[in-house]
Amino acid sequence: MIPGHVLLCGPAEPAQVFDCADQHELLPGLGGVPVNLLARALASRGWQVTVVSTSPDVAEPWRHREANVEIVLVPERVRARERALDFFKIERRALTDEIRRQRPDLVHAHWTYEFALAALTSGLPTLVTAHDAPLTILRHLRDPYRVARLAMALWVRAKRPPLTAVSPYLAEQWRREMGWRRDIAIIPNITPFGPHDGMRDNPPGRRVVTVADNGRLKNVRAALEAWPIVLRSFPDAELHLVGHGLGPSEDLALWADHRSLQQQIFWHGPVDRAEVKKVIESATALLHPSLEESQGMVLLEAMALGVAIVGGATSGGVPWTIGNAGVLTDVRSPAEIATTVIDLLGDPDRCRNLGEVGKRRVADVFSPEAVANAYEEQYATVLRRTP
Repeated sequence: MIPGHVLLCGPAEPAQVFDCADQHELLPGLGGVPVNLLARALASRGWQVTVVSTSPDVAEPWRHREANVEIVLVPERVRARERALDFFKIERRALTDEIRRQRPDLVHAHWTYEFALAALTSGLPTLVTAHDAPLTILRHLRDPYRVARLAMALWVRAKRPPLTAVSPYLAEQWRREMGWRRDIAIIPNITPFGPHDGMRDNPPGRRVVTVADNGRLKNVRAALEAWPIVLRSFPDAELHLVGHGLGPSEDLALWADHRSLQQQIFWHGPVDRAEVKKVIESATALLHPSLEESQGMVLLEAMALGVAIVGGATSGGVPWTIGNAGVLTDVRSPAEIATTVIDLLGDPDRCRNLGEVGKRRVADVFSPEAVANAYEEQYATVLRRTP
């Protein structure tokens, strides 16, 4: 289709949207890697792109534009409880006002909560992308905030917007849990890194990396409990942990220390994107012990860099995402995790071959070109159906 003006409404990070900006001029956002990467991909294809998001660091709308991309951050209340009590009413109103001010040809909302509701309230042609399954999230994280999020998702469902999902697993969850009876196009996230050039040499030694957080859903404790078993076979193996709550003085590290699970474990904590890339590149394998993922951005990162993956056989969208680029196991069982990791570390040729398969899968399915093409088809369909 002929590029026009598309507005992406969702969590975003200004520093990841712009290449040439003076980073000191940019305010922090909410992260939102999928939105950031899609904005860049669409802009490179000639679209006028506006990204509208929220931030607790602004008291009034903040704007920054470069070439054919603009990002707008509207205020967000700091306390999650306040936002949840009125279903993000203040944030939704600010988002809707900005969307109407922009008057794009089409709004593409990400996540089925406040961003989707604000976009649908605008009255403009809207496509919604689901990135998670609200009922599944509530089963794993039972708290009032997730109850409010579920209510918002049900509100979105009642409006029956054109909907896409980032994996077949997530589409099926929406059909089964949310009673969705309309079509759902499967369009994955874009890989954060381009495919690694050439054959990748296995790093010296045996280094396993986990990029996650210390939440129960990410299941890092099972990886920690598996590690002593791995060390019996490979005493020189290293487990590197990256992410929030995975620093050397955090609660999870103290928990591991109390159980004498610290041998050959390196706690990096949260690091920037460049450092994440370096750590993954240094790995023999990525261990992804998460209990449930709609897709998982770190899986795309590892595949793009040619790193073999160990993931959960029943962890939602993990099997579809990695395809034949990794090995599946029962991540609820530390013993099964250890056995799978040991088998992989003991077979360097297999690691290398799995990495090459991952790079090809990234190029075919998760590249900016493949994902942007798929969304452009959906945009055209939405606009054709708009009176």
